[in-house]
Amino acid sequence: VTPNDGIEDGGSSQASVTVTAALDCPSESYGGSDYYFCTDSVTHTEAFEVCDASGMTLAVITSSGENDFLHVTEDYAHEHWWIGLQRVSGSWAWDDGSTVSYTNWDPGEPDSDGDCVEYDGTNSDVGEWYDRICTWTQPFICED
Repeated sequence: VTPNDGIEDGGSSQASVTVTAALDCPSESYGGSDYYFCTDSVTHTEAFEVCDASGMTLAVITSSGENDFLHVTEDYAHEHWWIGLQRVSGSWAWDDGSTVSYTNWDPGEPDSDGDCVEYDGTNSDVGEWYDRICTWTQPFICED
């Protein structure tokens, strides 16, 4: 899966982020993975490209434990983060190609607001997920 495969959200995006091999983002570890909380506000495509250029993916959340970890770990709380889930040809798919076996949608989501997914790290929503327009800009989480 490549960023925004099959997505038609009415906008287009030109990547404007400088991509380097090393990420300068705070990181935390859980379950054998490192998570990089990158606070630059970018589109989903740009976030994908930054993670990919660093040999990582946007975060792939496969369990409630991992989802909870991302929420309670955040010194970076009160943010909305891009994760590596997007709608491709009408179905949800992880950017790394793995099967979607766990979700934590906010009640009423997905509601077809967009084809990319944000993780809500604010205290009010405890790590719930929302579908969003892929050209919105916000911070992102890379996973290694």
